[in-house]
Formats: sequence, structure tokens, C-alpha cells
Amino acid sequence: KRAVEKFRFLTFLLLICIVASGCATYGSGVKKPLEFVKKGDFQSAEKEIKKVLKPDGKDRLLYHMELGTISRLQKKYIESNSNFETAEKISEELYTRKSTDVLISFLMNPRQSCYSGNEYENVYLNYYKALNYMDLSFEKNRIKNLDESAIELKRLDFKLKSYEIDKGNYKEVKDSKQTTFVKLLDIFKKFQGSWIDSDWLQYREDAYSRYFSGIIFEMMKNYDSARISYQNAAKLYEEGYAKQYGLDNSITERAWYDVVRMMVKGGGWEREWKRFALKKLPGRLASTINKSSSKDGEIIVIEHLGQIPQKKEMNLILTADPERRSFSISPIFTGGPVERDDQRACFFLLYSDKGMLDMIVNYSQGDLSKLVAGFNSKTILLG
Repeated sequence: KRAVEKFRFLTFLLLICIVASGCATYGSGVKKPLEFVKKGDFQSAEKEIKKVLKPDGKDRLLYHMELGTISRLQKKYIESNSNFETAEKISEELYTRKSTDVLISFLMNPRQSCYSGNEYENVYLNYYKALNYMDLSFEKNRIKNLDESAIELKRLDFKLKSYEIDKGNYKEVKDSKQTTFVKLLDIFKKFQGSWIDSDWLQYREDAYSRYFSGIIFEMMKNYDSARISYQNAAKLYEEGYAKQYGLDNSITERAWYDVVRMMVKGGGWEREWKRFALKKLPGRLASTINKSSSKDGEIIVIEHLGQIPQKKEMNLILTADPERRSFSISPIFTGGPVERDDQRACFFLLYSDKGMLDMIVNYSQGDLSKLVAGFNSKTILLG
């Protein structure tokens, strides 16, 4: 009996060790390589990435994405694209993950399953490959590289269209919110404490990538395709992309300006382009169309600033409350003061008992302290 108890105890300790090791965040692992990148020491960053990530491990997608980015910063465009190509194949393989992977991720920790990437990461694999091919065309003066860049943009277009089918476009979402039923449902959700509109947190399209496609097609002198790409970008900015990402209206005006510019440059739109310019452009921009010569060049600056926000971990504890016949979910705050504040705010906005009905129930079950405690927990009534 003692031997069995000892075995169970050792098994329990082993389980704790496995779970604890799985809880180590990706952000803490790549902290050192990122510091080297900021200093411009790309070789050291590459060595560190190979230490913390493995090409055949659960983070194999990130391994190739990070190496592809570091290679690009070193202007090793062919090597960079090789890594991005491998990353895209891994992403496609992991898109339909095994049910066991999903179950482990849900019950234990997302770090226990293979990282398959977000939609925007999968789109930007093609964006960076297209950008690398564009830079290669400048280095080697080869138009063929621009053709390869255009192929990547077609792949990117296919992905974005599939996301639009799954999630709906900006216009569809906007129109649906005008119906009486959805308006009433929105009021009811706010009454329940759901203050965040999840529709505006969805990555459903990418106006910048569409605009970049226009730049590539214009460089290839394919002005009709450039016009279509610029127009796609302009519509997206106008319909909701600019609002979603807090962009100034000047970006929308610029995209429409380039649409008109391609009409003039490509020819065949002599009657339409002036009317279009008056409709879509402010006077100061419309007046410059006639003055610009088809022989004039433009300097385009593409600047990538900083890093995307890191995914961070929130630990939750689930407890049963027999008296109230319910489950209670509470956060366990970890990290420094800033991280704790972020976790507290995130939990409050997404989960906590802040709806009117929740507050009434919590107050009736105790006093003011029970009401306040509800802001840091989520109660699931079982009936």
C-alpha cells in the first residue's frame, strides 16, 4: 500500500512538472533574441532563436517565421523566403489540427499543443515573401522577381477572400447592425455586461496588403490590376478598416487618389476619371491629377515599426459553489504590476460578473463585498 501511495505521489509530482514546464510563455523564451534584434546583432539573435525553438517541435512554425524575419533584416532575401515557405507549409498542415491537440490545449495549456498561427500571421507570410521578391528585383534588376512577388500576392488574395467568406465583410457586418433585432440584442448584451463588440476584434481583411499589391502591379506596369488593388484597399478603408484600426481619413483619400491615378496612367477612362476624382477626392488632391505627368516617378517608403503585441497567459481557477449550485471562475494574477493590471482589465472586460442581473444576484447572496468580489470572478449558474 505504501508503495502504491509513493507511486501516486511521484506521478502527481511528475504531472505538476509537466504542466509547469508547459506554462512557460513563448514571450519569455524569445526575450533574449529580441534584445539582440533591437541592437542590430542579427547573428546572435539567430543563434539564440535556434536554442529556444526547434525546427521539429511544437513551435516549429514560429522557428521558421522568426528565422525568416531575422534573415530579411540581414538582407538575405532568398534564405528568408526559404524559411517563410517552410512556415507556410507547416501552417497549412496544422490548419486542421488533431482533436487531441485541441483537447490538450483546452484542458491544460495552449503551449502543450502545436502553434498553428493566426490568420494575420498566415497572410503576412505571403506579404513578406512578396516584399523579399521585390527587394531582389532591385538588387539584381530582374523583372522575374516581380512576377514571383505577384504570385505571392495572389496567394494572399485567396486567403483573405476565404476569411471574408467565413466572417463576412465590413459592409455585411455594418448592415447587420442596423437591423432592429440586432440593436435590441446589443442592448441586451450590454445589460448582461458584454461591453465589447467582438465583430470589431475580428481580422477579416487587410487594406494595407491590398494597397501593397497595387504598388507591385504598378511597378510591373500592369495598371489595370494596380487600379483594382488600390480600389479594393480604398473600399476597405472606407467601409470599416480605418475605423477598426484607428487610422486617419487621409489614408482613404490617398488610396482613392491612386485609383484615379491608375485610370489616367492606364488610359481608357478619359470620361470617367474626372467625375470619379470630384466624387472621391478633396479639391487639393483632385487638382494635382492633371499636373502629374505619366513620366513622373514616386518615392515610396515602407516602414515597419516595432513588434506586434505578444500573446500573454492568463491563469484561471474553477471552483464549485454547492450552495449557489454554480461554478465560479477567478483569475490568478501573475507577473509584474503592469502585467497584473493588464490581466485584471482583460478579465473584467471579457468575463466578470458586471451585468445588472449578475450584480443583483451577487448582492442578494451577501452584501456589498460580494458585489465587488463579483467584478473579479465569473459565476456560471447550473440551475
